[in-house]
Amino acid sequence: MKWTNATHLGTDYAALLVEPGYRPPAVMENLPKSGGQAGGAVIAIASTKGAASPPSKIIAFSGYQWRLRDAPSSRGGANNKYSPDNIWVDSAGAMHMKIGREGDHWTCAEAAMTTSLGYGTYRVTVGNASRLHGNVVFSMFTWDYARPDQSNGEMDMEYNYWQEEKENFQYGLSPFYGQNIMRVMVPPATLIHSLWWEPGRAFFRTVRGSVSSANPVAEHTFTSNVPTPGMESFRMCLYLRRNHLNFKEGPEVVIEKFEYLP
Repeated sequence: MKWTNATHLGTDYAALLVEPGYRPPAVMENLPKSGGQAGGAVIAIASTKGAASPPSKIIAFSGYQWRLRDAPSSRGGANNKYSPDNIWVDSAGAMHMKIGREGDHWTCAEAAMTTSLGYGTYRVTVGNASRLHGNVVFSMFTWDYARPDQSNGEMDMEYNYWQEEKENFQYGLSPFYGQNIMRVMVPPATLIHSLWWEPGRAFFRTVRGSVSSANPVAEHTFTSNVPTPGMESFRMCLYLRRNHLNFKEGPEVVIEKFEYLP
């Protein structure tokens, strides 16, 4: 048996295997005993102590808590390492993400919101990232680890350079092919990227500068394969499509602001 759940941080955690129809009280001072209370409705109990601190480093940015990745990932087809040291917030409140050097390897950066927000508007203001190296990708996306059979509920706004197509940015819904992708060339400027997510509809828009109502650089609406809310989190990731690259200095992206409107 396998199941997935999300909860807030605590000092102790318990899981109860119960009979159908069991309804726990709103508050318990002590755990019930399996088979001995609630009419024998509790079949088994497992409990464990919580960790003294979160398993990953967490930072505050734009009014939200973000968990910094420290585990490897194969996103983009490369087996990338990640380091929390590659992400920081400056005195003006902007988040910096870079590709860092660790021994003979480059390390990537990913920040994942600790809160699941669901339907609404996600808006990210990004400094000029239009000229990243051709094997470097900066992605802003939703991801639900509990739904691997549903493409993880992934919706992307992504800087990615396709030399053969002369485009450097895309909107997409997983699986990423055919009508699930729209690619454009965005200018070398600070841009605001927005995702309006609602039932059966994902509307993306990119505008210049700091005024979200300005004339769009690009926009697109998807009405197929739009995920429904679950346990997704909004994430930002700066990663490599290949591991062995000869940078003089690791690329960096500055995220000036993140906003969410329900």
